Amino acid sequence: ILINVILAFQYLCGGSVIEALIQSLSQRYSGVPVFLIGDFNFNHSSATYSYIVNTAGYRHTRDLATDFVSTTKSTHDYPRFDQVHGMMLPVGGIGYDNQGQLSFDNIFLATGEADVRVYGCIADECTLSASDHFPIFIDFVFANR
Repeated sequence: ILINVILAFQYLCGGSVIEALIQSLSQRYSGVPVFLIGDFNFNHSSATYSYIVNTAGYRHTRDLATDFVSTTKSTHDYPRFDQVHGMMLPVGGIGYDNQGQLSFDNIFLATGEADVRVYGCIADECTLSASDHFPIFIDFVFANR
């Protein structure tokens, strides 16, 4: 089960609305992993990240993954419209985040168990032009119960 958060976690009643939803889904679909994903607008040194990991107990899938596709930072300068080419073009390049501490985009395993095999960030010319965020993804299998 995926819950996509595009607004900052702290703006949604301190996260209580999301936590209640996660609990409800976890109870309704017992044994099924619930993932909290999205653009959280804070990095891993923030108090909100600390709350999610240390108080709520959600696990960042980057920490659970056994393999990494890239260590690319998931955000970059927003592309700008280029009049000559008539399209959005990147302004700047790809940044790297070897420790996974700078990215605003996250995938947390909120409840349940999953074997996270791969964590990655897709960075290429197409994704540079599409947004100020690169897509992140995981590949997982349901954990044996």
